[in-house]
Amino acid sequence: MRLTVSDRFGARIGVLVMVCAMAAALGACGSGPRVSGLSFGNARFVTVGDTVTVRMPLGDDGSRQWRVQSFDSSFLTPEGRPHVEGSGRNAQLVLTARARLPGSTELVFVEVLSPTEQAQGQAPRTKRFKVEIVP
Repeated sequence: MRLTVSDRFGARIGVLVMVCAMAAALGACGSGPRVSGLSFGNARFVTVGDTVTVRMPLGDDGSRQWRVQSFDSSFLTPEGRPHVEGSGRNAQLVLTARARLPGSTELVFVEVLSPTEQAQGQAPRTKRFKVEIVP
């Protein structure tokens, strides 16, 4: 059986759709940070006017703390203040923002260390989320 160019193109598109669906399903599982938008590599793609939501897990006992270190307000407008949803192992910091202008920006979160962790010389972890805003 010989495939034509359009058959091969259709097959590649079908595989791409399947891989994207599997990646989305796997990304929805687990306890890591989650960001709304179409994922490709390390970036999330949204359109102007879309809402971008970041959910940062607060640890198994809800004691892990994160704060927003930086974001570019010319590209993203916060909708409300970051807040905690859930409790215990389901607790997460939630930040919601609206995409304002086309371009590339980054949301940066930094871990808030306890006094004990600071005394032990631990360095706070940083989580970066690249957001590509398309027209």
